[in-house]
Amino acid sequence: FPSHDTELGYDCQWQVLNSKNHGVPQNRERVFIVGHLRGTPRPEVFPIQENAQVSLKRPRQVSPTITSRYYKQGQSDPYIVDESKPRIRKLTPLECERLQGFPDGWTASVSDTQRYKCLGNAVTVNVIRDIISKL
Repeated sequence: FPSHDTELGYDCQWQVLNSKNHGVPQNRERVFIVGHLRGTPRPEVFPIQENAQVSLKRPRQVSPTITSRYYKQGQSDPYIVDESKPRIRKLTPLECERLQGFPDGWTASVSDTQRYKCLGNAVTVNVIRDIISKL
C-alpha cells in the first residue's frame, strides 16, 4: 500500500506478521494494515521486528498430548497425534482457543461447530496486542 495521497484521505502502513513470533505455538502468517487519517499524528507501527528472540517468549501449553507431528485429514478437519494412545485426533475447541491466544472457554457460549468457525477465522490475540502496544 503506498503511503502517498489516496482518494479517502488515509495513509496506510502494513506488514506480514507470523503468530509463531508472538508467543503462540502455530505458524500463521497474516497481513496487518494500519490506516491513519492524513494530517493527524501518525506513530510508526511497522515494522515490528520478528526474529528468533521474539518466538522464544514462553508459549502457552496447548495440550499435554500435542506433538509437532500435525496432520490434516479432509479439507477442514485439523488432527494431531495423541502420543498417549498413538492415534490421530481432532483438536478440541479449548486447544484452538489456546492456539489463538484466547482465554480458556472464551467461545464456550456457542456450539462446537461455531467455536471452530470463529476460532479459525480469528486473528491471534498476541499479534493484535503487539500492534496495539505501538499505537
